[in-house]
Amino acid sequence: VAVPTDAGHLPGGNRCRTALSQADIVGRQRDIELSTNPSPAAEYVGPIKNVELASYFQRAWVTVAPSVTTKTWEEQVGMVLLQSLSSRTPVVSTRSGAIPEYVGTDHGAVLVEEHDVPALAQAIIELLGDPPKRERFGRIGRAYIQKQYEVKASVRQCEEYVLNLLRSNIQ
Repeated sequence: VAVPTDAGHLPGGNRCRTALSQADIVGRQRDIELSTNPSPAAEYVGPIKNVELASYFQRAWVTVAPSVTTKTWEEQVGMVLLQSLSSRTPVVSTRSGAIPEYVGTDHGAVLVEEHDVPALAQAIIELLGDPPKRERFGRIGRAYIQKQYEVKASVRQCEEYVLNLLRSNIQ
């Protein structure tokens, strides 16, 4: 892991490089939520209205949204990840449900296995500590979203598909 020289801006300073176990994180969650001296590098904002999402993504260095499959549910699309990439903000998530299909690892995202807390922490730390990589992932993610999910391009693809079907039925 590349160690940033300005680690003081990260939550926990130099201690941020220590991967915490899931039990450690769960045990500290209440302390983090109730902290009276939160880090300026991280901000808990609570629920956000859809119309306000883009401004939050644009301010963020990275979007972290892990997902875990259960017996009755798995991630369908991971829309928040696509929205983040659209805003040039790289993402860290898990290989859960359809996330690898929609986001993939070649499109401005780092995906780790479900429940692998140390790998998740390492991916976050690496992106936070490497501004050129964050910038590159942001550009790649934005280009991918524009190519893959832009409305006019999607309409053209659908039109071409229907026209090809019609052509094949005429012949």
